[in-house]
Amino acid sequence: MFIICPECWRELKNTPPVCEKCGTRVDFHSRAYERKLLSVLPKADSETRAQICWVLGSRRMKSGLRPLVELLRDRNVLVRIAALRSLGEIGDPSVIHAVKELTNSEDSIVQTVARSVLKALMTAEPVR
Repeated sequence: MFIICPECWRELKNTPPVCEKCGTRVDFHSRAYERKLLSVLPKADSETRAQICWVLGSRRMKSGLRPLVELLRDRNVLVRIAALRSLGEIGDPSVIHAVKELTNSEDSIVQTVARSVLKALMTAEPVR
């Protein structure tokens, strides 16, 4: 599972998760952690937005579906790709239409990822 510190946004590798940079203890199973990630998402820099996408996908957070769909229109291609892959990990068919729109993207990488995610969503297999 991918975990980031909700204070300094550093990836956490130790268990139990304590940020080596700022010392924050992270209860990554809590609703408070989810709320913090979702609340920061709209105003975060592109790297942090992409990291939050990975966390939402790895946790299969259905509460992240709407924000992830909104990020499919992000100006940063890496954020769009992270959002696509996370939607694939969550595997909720309600996002098929939004993902399908990106299969015609001007960016060939986004197109490729969108097609892979769409296929996974339609066959109910998580994207790996």
